[in-house]
This record gives sequence, structure tokens and C-alpha cells, in this order.
Amino acid sequence: MAIQKISPKKYAVISSGGAFDAKELLRIAEECEDGAKIVFEPGDYYFPSAENAVKLRGIRKNIAFEAAGGARFIGGKSVSGSIPAPKKAKERFFPEARDKIFCVDLKNGGIDDVCGFVSRGFGREVTPSHSEAFADGMPLNLSRYPKNGYLEITGYGEEETNEWAQKVGKLDKGFFYESGRPEKWAAADDILVHGYWSWDWANSYEKIAEIDKKSGKILTEEPYGQYAFKPGQRFNFYNILEEVTENGDYYIDKKEMILYYIPHNGQTPPEEILISTLKEPLWSVSGCENLCFEGFRMESTCGGGIAVENCGNIKISACEFKNIGNCAVTISKCRNVTVENCDIHDCGDGGISVSCGNRATLEPGNVKIDNNHIFKIAKWTRTYQTAVNASGVGIEIKNNLIHDCPHTGILFWGNEIQVKNNEIYSALLETGDAGAVYTGRDYTYRGNAVSGNYIHHLGGVGMGTMGIYNDDCVSGTLMEENIFFEVQRAVFLGGGRNFLVKGNLFVDCHPSIEIDGRGTSSHAIWRKMVDEYMRDKFYNIKDGGISAGAMDEPYISRYPELAEVDGFYRENLPIPPSAAIEGNVYCSNKKLEFTWDYEPGEFTVRKNKSVGRDYFEDYTIGLFDIKEGTDAEMYGFKRLEMAKCGLDEKRRKANPPRILTGLGFEAGNLVFKYKNFSDINAKGKIRLYSEDIELAPFEADIGANSEGAIKIPLEIEPNKQISIEARSDVAGIRPCRAKINAMR
Repeated sequence: MAIQKISPKKYAVISSGGAFDAKELLRIAEECEDGAKIVFEPGDYYFPSAENAVKLRGIRKNIAFEAAGGARFIGGKSVSGSIPAPKKAKERFFPEARDKIFCVDLKNGGIDDVCGFVSRGFGREVTPSHSEAFADGMPLNLSRYPKNGYLEITGYGEEETNEWAQKVGKLDKGFFYESGRPEKWAAADDILVHGYWSWDWANSYEKIAEIDKKSGKILTEEPYGQYAFKPGQRFNFYNILEEVTENGDYYIDKKEMILYYIPHNGQTPPEEILISTLKEPLWSVSGCENLCFEGFRMESTCGGGIAVENCGNIKISACEFKNIGNCAVTISKCRNVTVENCDIHDCGDGGISVSCGNRATLEPGNVKIDNNHIFKIAKWTRTYQTAVNASGVGIEIKNNLIHDCPHTGILFWGNEIQVKNNEIYSALLETGDAGAVYTGRDYTYRGNAVSGNYIHHLGGVGMGTMGIYNDDCVSGTLMEENIFFEVQRAVFLGGGRNFLVKGNLFVDCHPSIEIDGRGTSSHAIWRKMVDEYMRDKFYNIKDGGISAGAMDEPYISRYPELAEVDGFYRENLPIPPSAAIEGNVYCSNKKLEFTWDYEPGEFTVRKNKSVGRDYFEDYTIGLFDIKEGTDAEMYGFKRLEMAKCGLDEKRRKANPPRILTGLGFEAGNLVFKYKNFSDINAKGKIRLYSEDIELAPFEADIGANSEGAIKIPLEIEPNKQISIEARSDVAGIRPCRAKINAMR
């Protein structure tokens, strides 16, 4: 690597194709004048170990770090020399896969060791990922069984009773499964299990300590799992040599340091294979002011992308973060930070994590997460590692496009947090009792608004999922002018107070709004939560060594309604829910549902309106702009513009297409309708999901600014109803669903 001084305020960094010289960059950053620009010329910059990672400390002058197109920061090493697996090695694999397997000796690429596996998941400390393999920029898939779906826990080693009086298994005594597949695997000491062991919102990866393949009993290494082993819950196996069977699968033999894989196309080795090795962030910034990072392309690392701490006036703009082991962007204890126009995808943990502002003083962090495209995150820590995770005060999350997440899209904790004009779809794809937007368990979280968002086509298992989930008596959220489509519970108010649900549009939600009164429940779990945990948080708000209470300044002046909660606590009374629900429009059979223990609550329900599908510009493809002149406006409903939700394309250099879709059935054909609102062509697979029938994917080639339909022959038994969802591998092609009846 070389650095050329063009002028006192401009430097050019030139890659030699070798390891990055972090010390030389730091020298230039110290030397350069205020207002300098440091430009990374096109090329590959490798950060294989800690000595290569950039650590900016205490720089307090205006510096713009810019990466020219084609400059990549890689947290690992490139390896070459792929050959078909030798005959002796082939014999270790299943016969049907042997002729497709290639191998690479990692030692020839200078890799003598790789990052190993540790327990990861809900409640676990964030730790660097294991080393992964990437082929031509795409992740290879760590071998697993089953490939799709899960096995069930069928029993446990020793019984105990959980807090809900359910019979479950002690974690340290193991669990049972029923499958003959593991009997076909050779003995190995590095197989993992991944499971939702007790609840659909709490997963973890654990190492196997012992496995009895005959009886189907597994003992995991400490910390064993999550909560307990519950029969009927789901798990799968990872990192099995023999399960390299499908295109894109891989396994690293850590004893011999050999990568075994099947190319993505099943035939031809890729031009480039990267192995992630760096455990810390590629760039970390601490105690700095007035820095800008633009056009960075960070990828293929075990750690994070960029971590910013105790800084002010920082901008991260137009960057791409992909194949990141941990979180792409982490911002903590900062003020005046903007992350804008970035693309973030294929991360082991979350996309952007923010913890800024002071909750004791309500000093805002003034952080903006703006106009980013975030998808395919939480690859390893599947729950509570979200596209955006925001905690603190004064954080704005707007105009982001978020999709393809196993769990929550946006999670927030704190005060004066604005979640607006985002689009979230295909979130919560494998979890339950969770929300696309989530907050919970604090009566003092106030001043928060979720407004102008489009939330649609969510997944969910078990207890189901929500659009906006106000969990466990959290209170005061404003939910205004959002659009919900194909969401199980669009707005969920879980026992809290002082909610305002106003001017939202609900289409095919089940129900649109659900309310419970858990704060008044007599169950021991809820009484402990409200009377102990939440009482303590109400009167003891601590941040940065400062303490305050809800009845102290600045809280009681900013949020005078907190006096209501204080009154209930002082009288030792259960705390009832309250909400105002007004000016909403429903195109859903299920509208407003009150469930358990809501009766003591205080609710205002006024001027809401039910409409038919003919009120919309085009229901069949999910275009929900309400036609002008309808009587919905007479009820005070404001026409919402879907185009304002999600990315503001004019401010970005590159965008995914914006394609709305719909499904129908006509003359023995499944009809996939589409309308492309962008000038971008889109080509790729459309995958069909149904619990009722097995369906093959099909190819779609959608031209710019085009609309049309693709017909797929479909045989359905007469008088049978089936549900189908279509989702694409191509970012920007929105999903669609339909219930199809085949009449005689």
C-alpha cells in the first residue's frame, strides 16, 4: 500500500493487493490539514488481522475519507487453487455429491488457523463470527441438516417446570430427536446445533458435547441452550462434512485446513474465494469529531464493519457493508451522527446499532439513520439483532427499506425516537411473538412516534407476529398514518397507556388492532414485571452515572401523563391500559379486538371507517393509494402516499427496483401480476411457499417501467382452498400472497 500526497489537503491511497498498513494511514490522518480529503483508489485492501484494522483516536479536524469506485476493504484473505476433491477425500461425502465437490488448501493462502465457533444467540454477548467462505462476493452456506426447515425436539433428559407451569427439560441434561440421518455421519467434534429451544423469539447455536445417534440424545456444551428444552420446538444441525450436498454448501476441515465446497452453479469454481479472519471492526473511531466516511465497501470479516464511539459530527454515507460477521455499523455515546444512503446485507448480527443520548437528562443524541437499504441480516444471531436497533434519546430512523429478516426489523428503546417513512416487508420470517417494529417494558419510554411507514407481508410461527409491537406495558407510542397489509396483528398494544393510533390504513390484517390489559392481570409473572421490574425502572432512570425518576425533571414536565402511573403505584393498584383510536381506515374483516384483562382500561374510539377494495388504486398488486373523492376523507382520513415510504431514490446513487406484485388464479393457472415503478430491469427466481402444496420456483424477467403477468400451470383439487406466498431472491420485487379456491 502506498499513500501519495497530492496537496496539503488531498491524499491518494493506492492498494498493492497486500495487507493494509493501518499505521501509515494513521500517520497521514495526524499529519493532514483541517479540511483534508483522503481518497482510496480502486483496488482490494486486505485486513486479515488486528494489526491491519484502522483505529482512529482523538482526531478533531474535518477529514473526508472517500473510497473511489471499486475500492474494497476485506476482513480476511483471498485463497486460490480450487481443484476437484481427490478420490480419497471424495469417499467422505455422500455418493450423489462427490463429483461436484471442490477443495482448497487454505494453508497455501497463508491461513494456518480460522476463527472457531462459540455459542451465539438471544442474550449472548456479541462475539466475532466463525470464519466464513465467500465465493465471488456471495456467501457460501455452512453445511446443515435439514437444508430447509427443522427437526423437532421429541423429549428431554430430565424434567422441570417453567414459570408458566409447563413441563420442560433441563438444559444441562440434553434433549432427544428422531432422525436416522446423523447415523450416516462420521464421528466429529465440531458439529453445532441451532434451535429455538423453548420460545420462538429466543434462539442459540451450541456445540454438541455428546450425541448418541442410536437413541437420538444430544448433550450440548455450556451454556447449553435457552431457557429449557421444550418438546415440539425446533432445531437443526450445522457444520457437518457429509452434508455438503447442494450448490453453495461448504465445510472447513479445521484440522487439515482444507475448504470443501460445491460452487453456486454446481459446476465451475468461482474466480474469487475469500475467507474471513479479522475479529475486530475493520474501522473503529473513538473520541473524534467532524469526520466523513463515503463510498466505503466493507466485506468478508468475522467482526464488525465500522464502530463509532464517543464522537461528534460523524457522517457515514453511500457505503456498502456485506458479508459482515457481526454488526455492520455500531454507534455508541455519540452526538450528531448520520448514516445515510448505505446498503447493508448479509450480516451475522444486526445492520445498524445505535445507543446515543442520555435517558436520565433527555439530552438527545441527534442521530439519523436515513435512506438505507438493509436486508438479509441476523444470519447467525437470529433474534434481537435487527436491521436497526436504537436505544437512547433523539434518534430518527427514516426512509429505510428493510426486508428479509428472520426477526424484528426496527427495535427501539428510549425517548424521542422517530420511526417514519420506512418500508418493511418479509421480516419475522422464522420467529413468533415478535414485531416488525418493537419496543417494550418501560412506562417512561415517551415521545416516540412510528409514522408514515409501510409494513407488509410479515412472517410468523407459533404465537404469530405483529406490525408495531408495544410489548409488556410500554406506553405512550404515537402510531400515525402507517399502512399495513397482510399483517397478523398490525398494531399490538400490550397493556400500556396513553397510546394514540390515528389515521392508519389496515388491509387484510387479522386483527388490525389488538389490545390487552396485562398490567392488571393477577398472574404472578405480570405482577412481578409491573410491581417490581417496571416500578424500579419508573423511579430509577440511570444513564452515564446520572439518575432521575419519572416524577423528576425533566421527565414530569416533558411527559406530565407519567403522574397517572405514579398515582397507581402510590396506591398499589394494578395499572390499566388506555388508548385513543381515531381516524383509521379498515379493509380487514377483523378490526379492533380487546382480549384478556382489558376491562379496567380507558379507551376512546372515534371516526374510524371500513372500506372495500374498490377504494384503492389497484388492490390486486397492493397499490393502496386511496382514490380521490371517497367518503373516507369525510371521516378525516388523510390520503397516504405509498411512494413516500421506503427509499428516497433521488438521494441515492443506486437503488433496487420498486416492483409491486399480486397473485391470482385463472383457468387452471397461478397468475403472478407485476408492475415495475422503476427504470431498472429485474431478473431472478420467484419462490412459491405453501403449507398446502409443493410448488417449484419460476423465473421472472421484468423490464423497466413495465407491467404484466406470468402464468404458471397449477392443479388444485376441486373445492380445496390453498394459501400461497411468492417471494423473490431479487431485492425490490415485493412479495404477494393469495388464498386460492378451485371450484368444480
